[in-house]
Amino acid sequence: MPTVLAESPVSDSPKVDSSVSVEGETEQWSIHGQSTYIVQQKNNFKSPYYGQNSLLNKSEGGGGKSYTLSATAFLGARLWEGAEVYWNPEMFEGTPFNGQLVGLGGFQNGELQKGSYAPPIYYTARAFIRQTFGLGGGKEHIEGGPNQLAGNLDKNRIVVSYGKFATLDFFDQNSYSHDPRTQFQNFALFSMGAYGYAADSKGYTYGVVAEWYQDDWILKAARLAMPTIPNTAQLDYSMSQDYGNQIELTHEHELWGKPGAVRALYYQQHAYMGNYQNAINQAQQTGGTPDVTGVRRGGAELMGLWLQY
Repeated sequence: MPTVLAESPVSDSPKVDSSVSVEGETEQWSIHGQSTYIVQQKNNFKSPYYGQNSLLNKSEGGGGKSYTLSATAFLGARLWEGAEVYWNPEMFEGTPFNGQLVGLGGFQNGELQKGSYAPPIYYTARAFIRQTFGLGGGKEHIEGGPNQLAGNLDKNRIVVSYGKFATLDFFDQNSYSHDPRTQFQNFALFSMGAYGYAADSKGYTYGVVAEWYQDDWILKAARLAMPTIPNTAQLDYSMSQDYGNQIELTHEHELWGKPGAVRALYYQQHAYMGNYQNAINQAQQTGGTPDVTGVRRGGAELMGLWLQY
């Protein structure tokens, strides 16, 4: 029996199934779908202390299972020369341990970033347009897949995507730990734990991404909307007050016949946020408990730079 593997909704580098042009193998539209069910149960464990935000063991009333069920349709069509449009309606339901996301430094199931819902909710996960500008260098044939129409493209090209999608559809694309539906599930592992990427309460954002493919190099840059209030669904669609900028440079290569890549990513956030050190300082002054929500301010900035091999 063939093994059925789930696929990530957007690939960092579209799958090339032919290094030359293939006539008659150009898709005008495509329909794909994916559904993932994850159920988790924790064993009993020693808990000499627990408080309001602790993960409870079975004896303390935390014996319930955690589960998520998600289903997404990936619909795509060609519009004009080099233009494609995609729409992803999605369904989600699930619940964390103890009914709330507390007690763990990283959620044990990254799908729970979408929240806790039962019965299920329905919404648009992605709705974006992609325009490709050919720059020569010969042709290659791109394999069809979720949010990718099969067809012939210039090896050197500029691709611009605009609309609603996920930041991780384009950035921080580790080949082995990137999508909690298909790979490692922990929220602190399926992307760089310190990467503050733009996302609403369900993990999606709005904005524009430009990609430049040139031989073995890929350069990406984006401005993406941040929530006007952290961890909510209300994005700043003007991208003028609450936004995230990022730029990523990738070099693809082979070592001893094995494919590899080196990436450098710089990101900057400008939004309504709080500083952990300010929260600690405030607690020391007042004798209270550090609370980052109490030191949030508009126009706060966060920057980061990391390398990946």
